[in-house]
Amino acid sequence: MYSVWIAGSTHRTTKVAQTIFGDNRFKITHIITPQPRRVGRKQEKVVNPLNQFANENGISTTLVDKKIDIEIKEKLEGLEKPDILMVVDFGFWIPQWLLKLPKKAPLNIHPSLLPRWRGSSPGQNVLLYGDQESAVTLMIMIKKMDAGPTLVQLPFDVDPSWNQEEYYQYSFDLICKHLGNHI
Repeated sequence: MYSVWIAGSTHRTTKVAQTIFGDNRFKITHIITPQPRRVGRKQEKVVNPLNQFANENGISTTLVDKKIDIEIKEKLEGLEKPDILMVVDFGFWIPQWLLKLPKKAPLNIHPSLLPRWRGSSPGQNVLLYGDQESAVTLMIMIKKMDAGPTLVQLPFDVDPSWNQEEYYQYSFDLICKHLGNHI
């Protein structure tokens, strides 16, 4: 059984976490996610979907405020190293020491036909520029953003009627169907 840490925050990250959680080849041993944020007129603290998933399933969590700092480094380096670090919709720069922490590899899911749409808005660019084909990519992370070796790239046709949420939903549904076989 491979131990997995997941870094992220969104419902897409949670979908990936649920997929890994339900696969008996893997065990999620830690989650790294942003701290709850104050939102709305009443400034109530809101827990992101991945943090909520961790809380519901009793998974230890490290909360990040503005960046992955020395305190977080000390905490994470004090834990048992994971086999895999899975980063999905995280929103923080991943320092080199964290990329080197997993025993096997740091992985990232990028919902585009890399290298065409590197960066934080691949789905929006696919739709904006009218691409008819795209892919969802599982890759090994390196220092340079969205540039590591590809483990698998699952191609698909883009429906021209999709909005960005439908594009991302399709991408993550597709990779989650095959995720356990490619990690």
